[in-house]
Amino acid sequence: MRYKNLTIIGTSHIAKQSLDEVGIKIEEGKPDIVALELDRRRLYSLFKKPGKIRIYDIKRVGVKGFIFFLIGVWAENKLGKLVGVTPGSEMKKAVRLA
Repeated sequence: MRYKNLTIIGTSHIAKQSLDEVGIKIEEGKPDIVALELDRRRLYSLFKKPGKIRIYDIKRVGVKGFIFFLIGVWAENKLGKLVGVTPGSEMKKAVRLA
């Protein structure tokens, strides 16, 4: 979507098309600013290797929230393997290109 000098790119975390579109839009448009829907903690977690699960994490979101999180991660990874794209790779590409 384009509005004046603002371009918004809707992405899927596990779609090859999203990965390609992010690269094309940033490389061709050469924007002054690239904004991502990430806070610092999520940005950091995108680039670090997964660590061990801590009791603190479970306490922070509750048992139900933690189970929901685990199911979500499993499903996203499973779908990512099926389509050949690592979940979140479009965000990593946007950060690297920015």
